[in-house]
Amino acid sequence: MNLPFSKTERINLSTAEVLLACGDPEGLNIMSEMFAGFGVHTPRRCLTGVEARTSIQERILNLVVVDSALQDETGYDFIHWLRRSDIAPNCYAPVILITGHTKPSQIFRGRDAGASFVVRKLEGRPAQVLVQEGRVDVAGPVGAERMSLTANTGLSLPMDGTRARRPAPLAAGQMNRELAWREGKIALQGETLAEAAAIYARYSDTPIVIADPELARMQVTGLFGTHNPLGFSRAIAEVFDARAVREPDRIVLTRAH
Repeated sequence: MNLPFSKTERINLSTAEVLLACGDPEGLNIMSEMFAGFGVHTPRRCLTGVEARTSIQERILNLVVVDSALQDETGYDFIHWLRRSDIAPNCYAPVILITGHTKPSQIFRGRDAGASFVVRKLEGRPAQVLVQEGRVDVAGPVGAERMSLTANTGLSLPMDGTRARRPAPLAAGQMNRELAWREGKIALQGETLAEAAAIYARYSDTPIVIADPELARMQVTGLFGTHNPLGFSRAIAEVFDARAVREPDRIVLTRAH
């Protein structure tokens, strides 16, 4: 039985091996002081990705805390390397990515760098949990049944609060489509252009605006780059006899005639 966390309890990391990485010396000092409050007095301090990678290979770590900007690479690149390395058990260690004043596209980039499972909620659709590897336990309200998802399974959580269905297996091809964003791709299979534009809005700071309602209802199938909304829009314009106009803060798709 899981007991609720009490306000009087404190997190004690005094026995944990913790790596702190930040490209700014002052920022690294602040991180160190912050974690000292949780009992971490001798963390592995790193200013560069090279130092952090060396630490990963030298000792077993319980927690990795990385700023988005290191001196020689981004924190996203480091996490991407870590999650795809064969350095067990550190490649599975919990990672906290620290970033401030972040654009939505960078938030998704951080998520994409190392997800073994995905929790997503698209507008108008139930929340979904997709597990590519490992195991994820999904718990509802107190007293509700706990469900376990294993590799290559998915679960939809109804929006009306009713009981979720049992986890369902996902074929390899379906899982690859669902997780195409990890390779910088969007896999569309019959979504409308309006839905495709909403998907792109999660990855790009340049919105796609579809000015024609009929065009917005057209269905699209294909594999497209997440960070190239203009290329996507031009491909759509060619297929559907439309025009893609690049404006300073957006891309507008309209009928050509």
